[in-house]
Amino acid sequence: HETLYDIELVQRILEHFLFQQQTVPPTPDESLTSQRLACDEHPKLHTVPPTAMMRVAKIIDSYLAEVARDTNLSLAQFQ
Repeated sequence: HETLYDIELVQRILEHFLFQQQTVPPTPDESLTSQRLACDEHPKLHTVPPTAMMRVAKIIDSYLAEVARDTNLSLAQFQ
């Protein structure tokens, strides 16, 4: 079945965002607590800033609300 949306593309973009957020050095405005918690487990990783994560979450939520209307999409395409 042909769908109107490219689910795989959005998944790849989201995965890339999360990967970039984990490999970018912490910024000075991140709290020391979040840096310390992330560094305890993985010294080279840090947590995703809450504001960036919330913006991406809202975009993905809106996207999912939109694609849910496509009757040609199956649940399997999201797994």
